[in-house]
Amino acid sequence: MHYLFKILNSFIARISEFILLFSQVISLQIAFYPIVLLSLITNFNRLIRNKLTIIVVVFSFSIAVSIYLRGGEIELNLKLIQYYLGVLLVTVYFKINKKISIESWLIYGLVGLVFFEVISTNIFSNLPFFYDDPSKALYNLAIDQLGFARAQTGIGFYRAFGPALNSSISGSMLVVLFFILFDKRKDGVPMHLIVLVFSAFVLSASNTAVAVFLFMWIMHFLKKLQKRTIVSLVLSFIKFFSLGLIFLVFCLLLYFAIELLFGFSFLKNPFSVDSIIFVFNQKLYGLTHLVAEAENIFFGRNLSIEVNQQIGGDSQLFNMIQNLGLYGLFGLFSILFWVSEKGTRIYIIGGFIATMHYGALFSLAGQFFYAAVASNAIMRKSCLN
Repeated sequence: MHYLFKILNSFIARISEFILLFSQVISLQIAFYPIVLLSLITNFNRLIRNKLTIIVVVFSFSIAVSIYLRGGEIELNLKLIQYYLGVLLVTVYFKINKKISIESWLIYGLVGLVFFEVISTNIFSNLPFFYDDPSKALYNLAIDQLGFARAQTGIGFYRAFGPALNSSISGSMLVVLFFILFDKRKDGVPMHLIVLVFSAFVLSASNTAVAVFLFMWIMHFLKKLQKRTIVSLVLSFIKFFSLGLIFLVFCLLLYFAIELLFGFSFLKNPFSVDSIIFVFNQKLYGLTHLVAEAENIFFGRNLSIEVNQQIGGDSQLFNMIQNLGLYGLFGLFSILFWVSEKGTRIYIIGGFIATMHYGALFSLAGQFFYAAVASNAIMRKSCLN
């Protein structure tokens, strides 16, 4: 009987992990927080003994008070805390559930989703998830056209949206996951899984993901330079340069294969320069706007003046500063940085860089993934097969 109960608990845990990562894809967003909260309640003794719980509660309460004092109603208060600080709640969930982990089967599912999307859109001209709501069949044509427009790259190739239903967020997650698995290869992570994750990152075709990749690659290279002799420094440089060259060749071969299979023109840059300049100017404008409102920059703007408060958008960190102030942003960063183990903090920084554009840390898939990263729960050693 005990054995059957153990199997049932394991099955429920695996189903919960699947729903939490893919809730946006399978339209079960409503189940996300109930799953997390139910798990916290059933582990109440461990929950109240955990230092992180106290810190998260105190910080979230201070944010709630700040929002209230700035004129935010209860509904807006809850939305802001859920969106910007939800990752902290999920981090507590991982910290008190040591058997919860993003294991290989879930990673295969993530990669499989990306490949399925690419095949569906590029071969069968069917947008499987994004803006495809059967209940609005009358408007599906226009809805799908908008989705295809967002998925199309400069070469005519339709990229994957991934579990976050956003190429930038999902692509950045895949980049971080790639480097985590690469670091864990000596712990038994198969090389073919690492290659599959990298391939999925390429198929996301996101400028944001590429920026995160370059940052992570440079940081890994600098990390290898510590406490090295001149000879080892030269060897490390050659090794990392060669590795980067191999990845570049791999990307080129993959895009050439796409060109041959689908007849796209490879000479067109898949990452439009105009698009990059537009995004850069957008961030510059957001920063200038923040400086212009310097009197509200520490705790956030007056929430009673603007009736329709925008949560999210294309410049998520700037939007967070507007609503929660630098206090909210630095508080979130400090808690995630503190709770993360020393070797995993670089991945949290990568998540914040990705959030400069879209909500890598704030989407439901992103909250689950980065909470796992902060908790070192990506293929935990205790859970490795």
